[in-house]
Amino acid sequence: MASSFIPLLKSAPMTSQPPGPALRMSLMIGLPSHMAERSFSPSLPLTPANFRAKRITVTPFIRELPKDAIGGSTDDELGDKLLTLRWKGFEVQTDIPTEKGNRERLRGFLRHRGELNNDLLSVAEIGDVVLFEQLGTHDFLLHIEKPDGTRILGASTSDEREERERKWVQRAARPDQRKFRQGIIDRDGLKCAISGCGIPEVLDAAHLHGHADNGSSDPSNGIILRKDLHNLFDADLLHLGLDGKVTLDARVTDPDYTRYEGMVLSSTADLQNLQNRSAA
Repeated sequence: MASSFIPLLKSAPMTSQPPGPALRMSLMIGLPSHMAERSFSPSLPLTPANFRAKRITVTPFIRELPKDAIGGSTDDELGDKLLTLRWKGFEVQTDIPTEKGNRERLRGFLRHRGELNNDLLSVAEIGDVVLFEQLGTHDFLLHIEKPDGTRILGASTSDEREERERKWVQRAARPDQRKFRQGIIDRDGLKCAISGCGIPEVLDAAHLHGHADNGSSDPSNGIILRKDLHNLFDADLLHLGLDGKVTLDARVTDPDYTRYEGMVLSSTADLQNLQNRSAA
């Protein structure tokens, strides 16, 4: 499908016409030099209702988002290809919900209402705008813009990121396990390979072929999983195919987990190790 790029709009008053050259130039003022040529789109200004619902209203540009990210009305009807949202150390995957029985009627917000939204809204205020910086066709970095034009940037500094990663690696008691963790981070980044969660305190390093069954501690045999998903994986209630596809045992019926059914693992680990797990 042809990619759909979001117009360069920011928190200037919305009109039915795209901004002309003068407005485009004014929107660049105050941006760091490394962001000067990037594409941004604004949410509507945040209201008390946004804070109550933990939602960000994206109606100004929702029709410009990729069509394959449009899902159904429930969490079990995700879009064919999910959007990735990034803010500070958080990374989540989401789609665009629609009205029941009518996928032409978009609901005006993105489906995710978890850790990322909670953290972003904890530092935002009524009247702020959330800027969606487009990194790829389905990939966005979020920033907050105040009514006076000042911004809270959504990217963690390299020092902050490295410190978070260092602390997570050092939580492993044995040197071989610290090496195992570091290798996975170097390959995939510090995030859950299923949910995209990037909170170090709730992440585990998981062996594809179990360590207790003589599985290797080479990073190619490991992925990062959120603790609850790791528990499901170890309990044989969450399965990974050799193609990376997630399937859930029929006993798992909670929508918080069934939403991941059919998703593909975001990792370049050697999934052939799963064959050894199945045989163990």
